[in-house]
Amino acid sequence: MIPRFRVAPHNAFQLIYGAAHGAKSLIWHASEFLFAFFLTEAAGLAPAYTGVILGLSLGLNALMDLAVGWSLRRLVRDSTGAARLQLTGAWISALMLVVFAMTGQMPAGLRLGFALASLVAFRLAYPFYDNPQNALMTFATQDDGGRARLASARYVAGGGAKLSLALAFAPMMVGQSALAQSHRFALLCVVMGLLAIITAVGLRAFVRRRPDIKVRGGQWRKDRPSSRLKPVPSLAALLAIAFTLAVSASMFGRLEPYIAAFAIRQVAAASLMMSAATLGSLLSQFVWARLAQRMGLTEMLRAALAIVVTGAGLLFFLTPDSLAWAAAACALYGIGSGGVAMTLWSLLAGRAASPTARIRGTAAFGLYTCCSKLGLAVAAIGMGRVLAEVDYRDQIMAMGPLFATMASAPIAGALVIGLLTVVVGQGERALTPSRSAGLG
Repeated sequence: MIPRFRVAPHNAFQLIYGAAHGAKSLIWHASEFLFAFFLTEAAGLAPAYTGVILGLSLGLNALMDLAVGWSLRRLVRDSTGAARLQLTGAWISALMLVVFAMTGQMPAGLRLGFALASLVAFRLAYPFYDNPQNALMTFATQDDGGRARLASARYVAGGGAKLSLALAFAPMMVGQSALAQSHRFALLCVVMGLLAIITAVGLRAFVRRRPDIKVRGGQWRKDRPSSRLKPVPSLAALLAIAFTLAVSASMFGRLEPYIAAFAIRQVAAASLMMSAATLGSLLSQFVWARLAQRMGLTEMLRAALAIVVTGAGLLFFLTPDSLAWAAAACALYGIGSGGVAMTLWSLLAGRAASPTARIRGTAAFGLYTCCSKLGLAVAAIGMGRVLAEVDYRDQIMAMGPLFATMASAPIAGALVIGLLTVVVGQGERALTPSRSAGLG
C-alpha cells in the first residue's frame, strides 16, 4: 500500500505563494541587474541614456505603485480579491516584458525610443501584479510569527530566482556578441513571462478554494501572548528605510554584472562572484525565520545590518586577486541583506495589518514600494553616471573605481538605516500598551 502524504493547508499556501513570488522575482531581479547590461551591451545604448531611461521608468513605476495601492485599498480587502488581481497583472506584465525584450531587434535609430516606450509600458503594468501579491502577506497572516514565516518563504523563493539568474548570466552574456546577447535575453523574457502566468494561476486557484487561509507563527503566540497587541513601528521610518535600502542595494546589484563581465571575465569565476551574495541570502532565510521567533524584529534588523557592513567592508578591503575571499565576503553581505529585507517586509506587513493604522492594506504596500522604487530610480541614474565617467570595459578600471563603488554603497546605506532603526524603536516603545492598563 502506497503511503499518502498530506501537507497542512498553511504549508501548502506557503509553497504556492513562494512559487508565485519566485516567478515574480525572476522578472524583478532581471529588471534590477540585467536590464541595464542588456541596454548598454546588447542594444548598444550609451550608459548615460540607459541610466536616464531606467531612472525615469522607475520613477513612473513608483508613482504608479502609489496610485495603484491607494485606488485598490477599497477594492482589494481580502485574499480572494488580491489573488484575482495579481493574475490579471501577471498576464499584462509578461506581455510588456516580452515587448521590451525586442529592443535589440529594432533598427539602431529606433532603439532608444522603443526602449523607453516599452519599458514605461512594463513599469505601468507591473504594479497590478506586484501590489496585490504583496498584500497577501497581510490578508493571509495573523501574527508577527506568521508574517515572518511568509516573508522568509518569499525570500527563499526570491533568492532562488536571483540565484538562477546569477548562474545563467555568465554563460548567457559574457563573451557573446551583441546579437547573441539580444536573442538570449528575449528567450529568457519569454520563459520568465510564462512562469509568472502559470504560478499566478496556481495561487489564484488555491486561494479560491481556501479564501480563509491564515499562516500563523507556530509557537510565537504561545510564547509571546502579547504579540497580537504589540503596536507597529512608524510608517514614515519604514518608508525612509525602504528608500535608503533601495539606493544602496541597487548600486551593488546593478554594478555586479559589469564587474563579472569586464573585471573577472572568466565564466566560472564570474558565476561564483555573481552567485555568492544570492546564496548567502537564500540559505540564511531558514536561520532568520527561526530568529524571528526569539527576538524582536527591530533587534533582528540591527543584527542583519551589522552583518551587511561586515561583509561589504571585507569586500572593500580585500584585494581583487583574492577571488575566493571576495566571494566569501559577498556571501556574508548576502546573509545580512537577506535578513534586512525579510525583516522589513515583516514589519511592513504588521504595519499594514494594524487596526489602529490610518494607512493599511494595499495603500501601505503601495507607499512602501513607491519609496523603494524612487530609491531604485536614484540608483539607476547614479549608476549611469558612474559608467559614463569610467571606462568600465577596461579591466583595471572595472576592478578599481567600479569595484569600490559597488562595495561601499551598502556600507553607507546600512549606516543610514541603522540611524533610522532608532526611530523605529522609539515608535514601538511609544505605542506599546502598558501592563498597568491591562493590555500586557
